Parts: sequence; structure tokens; C-alpha cells
Amino acid sequence: MWRCSRSFPAPSPSARILRYCSSRTASGVLAHINTNWLTPFKARNVTVATRGKYVMGDLLTRQVTECFGFKPDGSYSMRHLPVGHDEPLRAELIAFLGAVRSGGMPAVTGDEGVASLEIAIRCLETPARPAATAPLKGPRRVVG
Repeated sequence: MWRCSRSFPAPSPSARILRYCSSRTASGVLAHINTNWLTPFKARNVTVATRGKYVMGDLLTRQVTECFGFKPDGSYSMRHLPVGHDEPLRAELIAFLGAVRSGGMPAVTGDEGVASLEIAIRCLETPARPAATAPLKGPRRVVG
């Protein structure tokens, strides 16, 4: 299930400054999407955390790093995974045309595409709730 929130109000209704979406699959895989227009540089990163692995992908440099073998002392192993340098959208369109021409099943079905669009639309429709105006739960108790 995707949970989405926008942390900062947009300066205009058509602008989006910051959007954070997270999801946990039935098998426990955690995924986060963090987009913003605040940073002075372009960044396209994907991070996936599972019980046994942590995978970081940089979509601009096309580098993927996998962290695994976590030990109680905090140590772990890390390796860089090979990534192809083709264009994903082009490959997806070619595969779709191939499925249409052959009458086969596309890699992504129409139902899956509609479900993805519904998730994206829900993320965009999530009402803005700036952190500064979040309701307080009451006074805090200072201990000590």
C-alpha cells in the first residue's frame, strides 16, 4: 500500500515542491520515493530496503549498489551491480509493440498500468499538510 504526503505547500496550485511516498509490500519490502524541486542539483535515486538487503540506485549515473550480510557489530558487505545502458522507455515500448504484433502477453498488463496510474494520481491528490501547521498533541512532559 502506498502512503503519500507532501511536506511543504506549493507556491501555486500547479507546482509541487516536495512529495514523499512510501510503500511496504506483503513480503516486507520497503520502497520510498522522494521528489522535490528544492535541491540545487538534479538527483534521481531509488532505494529499496528488505530484511536482508539494502539497494541504492542512481538513475542518472546508472549505478546500483547492494548492501547485504549485515552483522550484529554493524559491518556488512557491499557490491556494485552491473546495469545495462539501454533506454528503459524505448525497451518497454518495443516489448509492448512485440506483444501486440504477436498477440502475446505484454510485460505490463493494462490492469497493472491502470493500478500504477491510480497510485500516482492518489499521491498527487493527497491534501497538503505543512509540518508547521500540524496539530499538536498537547504539552510535553519534561522528565529529569
